[in-house]
Amino acid sequence: DGNIRYYEFADTKPFIHYIADYKSSTPQLGMGLRPKTANDIASCEVASFLKVSNNMIEPIHFTVPRKSEMFQDDIFPDTAGPEPALTSAAWFGGANADPKLISLETGFVAKPKGAEFKPTVVKEVKVEKPKTDLEWKKEVESLNKRIAFLEAEIVKKDAKIKELGGN
Repeated sequence: DGNIRYYEFADTKPFIHYIADYKSSTPQLGMGLRPKTANDIASCEVASFLKVSNNMIEPIHFTVPRKSEMFQDDIFPDTAGPEPALTSAAWFGGANADPKLISLETGFVAKPKGAEFKPTVVKEVKVEKPKTDLEWKKEVESLNKRIAFLEAEIVKKDAKIKELGGN
């Protein structure tokens, strides 16, 4: 089936409104949603996909019919912009942040090419090889020595507490 129907969801009854559909006799193998910044805002294009079929990639545009020529803020809320919210180092460090939003009211304007791209080096994670039986035995021996030391420390602390009049 190559047909795609799209609807608008509302907060009041009826909750779902049919908008339009895309009809094709060519079935899709897959689809990719393009970013909101690639939409034609002036024609009220709310989504555009790239449809993959056996022998081509076809752009499909979904528009909402509107009579007004003004910007439609109800169908174009602020959207994620091209600027990252975090550096890669911050993200790998466990930080999280909401995306930096941009308004589509004036249309998407790409940054001038003067801004130079400066990639950051991400250190590779070293993958350790599995330990041999001998390495495991040495590690167990080391841990047992550590346990014996800590148990001896506890005995010393208990004796000190008893000496000072504790229970």
